[in-house]
Amino acid sequence: LIHTASSGPLWVGRTVDSSPLIDFRSQLIMRVSGIVLALMIIAWAVARWFALRADEVGYELTDGITRLLEDDEKVVFTWKWSNELKLLGEKLTSLAKKHVNNIQQLLNHTRELEESNRYKSEFLANVSHELKTPLNSIVLLSKMLADEKSGLSGETAKQARVIHQAGRDLQSLIDDILDLSKIEARSASLNLENVDLPRLLDDLVSLMLPQFEARN
Repeated sequence: LIHTASSGPLWVGRTVDSSPLIDFRSQLIMRVSGIVLALMIIAWAVARWFALRADEVGYELTDGITRLLEDDEKVVFTWKWSNELKLLGEKLTSLAKKHVNNIQQLLNHTRELEESNRYKSEFLANVSHELKTPLNSIVLLSKMLADEKSGLSGETAKQARVIHQAGRDLQSLIDDILDLSKIEARSASLNLENVDLPRLLDDLVSLMLPQFEARN
């Protein structure tokens, strides 16, 4: 190795065979390429394993939620391959258990409400029928007393007509109570009728007038 003034260091010697260096470089490239390829295969295998595991967890989660919401089934999520996923599974299992318990309580409460409603309807129907029996007699007798052939005076006959009308109104109210069972059974029908408003107001005045007179 000779140091020159203007050209820098200059190697002077015999000819060197470069084939070993070329072989070494080729082997180095092949080995590095093999290592890189092996690392890529390992990374792909690890990523594939994680993807399959994630798909499995996703399927279990979707299937569990579907069974929980559609069938109200108690679902247990058992994921143990990481602490975070295990904790998530435990929380989801606890939440699913609470959901099923709440649904069961709601169903029990609904059955109790239905039974109570049935008892109420039966009570109203029985009471209404019991009330209609004496009421029919009152309506019939008051109608007979209000008739002109009964021989009552004008004021007494008018009072009998008020009693008769009040009895008819009470009959209509009892019929409305009986219709509650039809409404609950969704079998009620609506009847459209014309109302004579002046006559309705006159009947209302006749019905309420005795109460006003009694209280001055």
